[in-house]
Amino acid sequence: MSLREGLRNQVIEGVDQVVTASFGIASWRAGEGIDTMLLRADSGVYAAKQAGRDRVEPEQI
Repeated sequence: MSLREGLRNQVIEGVDQVVTASFGIASWRAGEGIDTMLLRADSGVYAAKQAGRDRVEPEQI
């Protein structure tokens, strides 16, 4: 089972609604600052939400 599937199947006590999560994944590049990498990851979050939510969107290399 993948990490994503494991998280999706977790029951949160006291929460009767479906909880979704979208993630953006970016890799660090030599010579770049953390802020730049986080901006790329953040762009992935928004792309995942636009693509239907509850997704993982890696950066486009």
